[in-house]
Amino acid sequence: MLPVGDSNLQLLESTGPGVVERFVERRGPGLHHVAVEVSDLEAAIADLLSREVRMVDSAPRPGGMGTSIAFIHPASTGGLLVELVGPPGGEHESAGRT
Repeated sequence: MLPVGDSNLQLLESTGPGVVERFVERRGPGLHHVAVEVSDLEAAIADLLSREVRMVDSAPRPGGMGTSIAFIHPASTGGLLVELVGPPGGEHESAGRT
C-alpha cells in the first residue's frame, strides 16, 4: 500500500495460481479494480441489491487492514471490478487478506 493524498494505491503481483494470475493471463498487466470507502457497508450492499445491481458478495467479508469488503460485479459497472470498503474495526476486524 502506498499513501497517495487521502487515499492508498495497492500494487499487486501474482505469486502463483489465483485471482491476480488469472486476471493478468486474460487481460495483461493493468488496473485490476477500484476501491471506494463507504461508512456503512451493509447498508451500501442492501441499497445496491435493491437496485438489482449484480454483486460478487451479498454480505461483507474480511478485507485487508481490519476492514470489511464487498465487490460489485463488473457486469454492473461497464467491466470494472469495484470494491466497497467498510471502515476498520467493523464486524470482520480480523483481516483475511491484504
